[in-house]
Amino acid sequence: MKTAGIICGSLIIALLAIGWAFNCISSKRGWQKGLSPKMKKQNKLPFPLDTSWLEQSGAKDAWIKSYDGLKLHAYVINNHQGDWAVICHGYTANAKCMSPFGEKYAHMGYNVLLIDARAHGKSGGKFIGFGWPERRDLIDWLNYLNDNYQAGKIIIHGVSMGGATVMMTSGEEDLPDNVAVMIEDCGYISVLGEFRYLIKNMYHLPVFPILPVTSLFYRLHNGFSFYRQGFADRQLAKAHIPMLFIHGDADKFVPCSMMEQAYDAAACPKDKLLIKGAGHGKSCIIAPESYWQKIRSFLDKYMQNN
Repeated sequence: MKTAGIICGSLIIALLAIGWAFNCISSKRGWQKGLSPKMKKQNKLPFPLDTSWLEQSGAKDAWIKSYDGLKLHAYVINNHQGDWAVICHGYTANAKCMSPFGEKYAHMGYNVLLIDARAHGKSGGKFIGFGWPERRDLIDWLNYLNDNYQAGKIIIHGVSMGGATVMMTSGEEDLPDNVAVMIEDCGYISVLGEFRYLIKNMYHLPVFPILPVTSLFYRLHNGFSFYRQGFADRQLAKAHIPMLFIHGDADKFVPCSMMEQAYDAAACPKDKLLIKGAGHGKSCIIAPESYWQKIRSFLDKYMQNN
């Protein structure tokens, strides 16, 4: 009896610990207050947070309601050009963090939409979807542009979780016809795969029972299972929009092997760029000329053809 009590008590403590970890990782309040120093260090912005361009751009606030009733926010920079660049940030970042990307696209002659993902920035929501529910939010933002600005061709560019969101959106049947190019930078192949990698390689903990229990918590709170949904490769297998894949070969947060898996899975016209020595999200910092030159050449090729 004593042994059984110890086992039961240990299991309860383990479940509570997993629940606390789930709250820290997936909830807005949790990651603001409870992320471990190691996780905070890994998710530190890879580039200086310079929002000067956004502040001087005449950006306007835009709002939509998500399919599940959340109030979502984005910044619209309308330069009265025909084509748009839609930019998706990474985990625990926000639209303002992507100001340097918006500036690049604005200088190339595009209007810009900088999205605050659910549970980030000014957008509502308590729980982060890691790209899966965000794919539907992205579709809604694309429809917003078409409904309100008669948008021309659209580029979608996402980094980290934003990159995963782009890939997960690529296979949606109702993706607007004027989406011409998609760019993903250091996105993960699946929510399940990323959590499995982090549990094993960052925290050096057993995947079982941590991952199944975390998935159960997430299903109860956010409505989807890591084991059934959130797979970018399955979406890419249905994709037809040209996609550029970018990754750093020194990425310790999302291994570059995931880019190779994603690239192989993609049924669309595609190209890839691997930046030597670049950590997570740092490709644009380590090799900015190569990064943007590749993007420009990809856009020159496919923006004209779509």
